Amino acid sequence: MDTQAQHFRPACDADIPDIVALVNRAYRDESVCGWTSECELVEGMRTDVSQITQMINSSNTQLICMFTEHRLLGCVQLETRDKETYLGMLTIDPSQQGHGFGTRLLEAAEAYALEELASNMISMRVISQRTELIEFYQRRGYVRSGEVSAYPVNSHVGQPKLEDLTLERLFKTQG
Repeated sequence: MDTQAQHFRPACDADIPDIVALVNRAYRDESVCGWTSECELVEGMRTDVSQITQMINSSNTQLICMFTEHRLLGCVQLETRDKETYLGMLTIDPSQQGHGFGTRLLEAAEAYALEELASNMISMRVISQRTELIEFYQRRGYVRSGEVSAYPVNSHVGQPKLEDLTLERLFKTQG
């Protein structure tokens, strides 16, 4: 694991351009194709300024950023849904992947959900075809629910390159 000091804080308006650039680079930049990339499965932007602005201004969503010194290293979305917290868009700068930062950001998000949102159930949706990503979450205590849904083609998160692209719900109970 990398020894760079990290700090976490909720995103603010000034972070929006950096968040949009980071998320799109990590998920969709074909020149990068890092560990979290979906570039072989989905095309188009993963997010935009409007979506990130909406998340930051939403009363039921927190966008937590991870920094090293003053550089954005990662982010994650936490959205309160009934009695659980939805975790989405876990992102680490592709040039920094493989150093344990994703695990640290996930742990910080889980702690925030438990301590600040009083939520002990976390759920997420992962592209079913991303078996290595599902295994990453399983090693961290997430369980496959068996709930599978079609990829959300009308949600402005990109268009699938495969006809049968699906999402699977994973969950974790903590605390």
